Amino acid sequence: MLRACAAWIATPMLTALLVAGCSVETERYQGPERPAGLPEAAFWAGGPDGGHFFLIEKDEDAAARLYKGTIYHELGDVIYEGPLVLDPTGSPAPDLSDHSLFYGWDGGRVLLSDGRQLTARPLRPENVPEGAVWTYGPGDGGVFVIVDKRAEDPADIYRGAVYHPDGVVWYEGAFRLQPSASPALDLTDPHLLHAWTGEQLLVSGERQLLATDGM
Repeated sequence: MLRACAAWIATPMLTALLVAGCSVETERYQGPERPAGLPEAAFWAGGPDGGHFFLIEKDEDAAARLYKGTIYHELGDVIYEGPLVLDPTGSPAPDLSDHSLFYGWDGGRVLLSDGRQLTARPLRPENVPEGAVWTYGPGDGGVFVIVDKRAEDPADIYRGAVYHPDGVVWYEGAFRLQPSASPALDLTDPHLLHAWTGEQLLVSGERQLLATDGM
C-alpha cells in the first residue's frame, strides 16, 4: 500500500530523502526577503535557521587563488569585505555561478559544499615562509605567523616571526611560553595559534608566547 507523506523539508541543498518508506523531495531555501540596496548579483546561501548573502568575484588583477568578496547579514549589513583566498592550495577554481556550491560563512571563511573554502586573508607574500599561518591581528586585521623550536633553547623558549599582510616583519625573535609550567606546544596543530596582540601570541590551552626580544 502506498503511504502519503505529509512532511516537506527545506534545506540548503537540493536533495531527496527516504523517510518512512516515502521519497520526500526537498527544495533549496531561497532566503529571506532581499534587503533594500543589496547588489543584484548578491545571492543567499543558508537555510531557514540562518545564512548570509554573498557577492563573490574573481580578482582578475591578482594571482589565481585570489578572489574578492562581500558578505552581508540577512538584514543587509556588511559583515566582511575584502580578499578571499581559495584553499587548499592547488584546488580547481570554483564555478561562481553555481550558487548551490556555497554552504555558508563561519566568520573567517566562505565554506563550499565540496570541502574547499575561500579564506578571508591576502595571499602569502614571497618573503613570508611557506609554513607561516594566517591568524588574527590587532584591531580587525590579520598577520602571518611562523613558530619553531630549537633543541639548544630552554624548554619554554620558542623562535618565530610575525609578518604584516604585505610581508613586512612586525616581530622576529624569541618567544617565552607562559604560564612557565605549560606543556610543550604541538607545532603541527593547525589550530594552535589564535591571535597576535602586538606583544604576544595567544595559543590553545589559554597559553601565550610572549615576545622577548626588544619589544
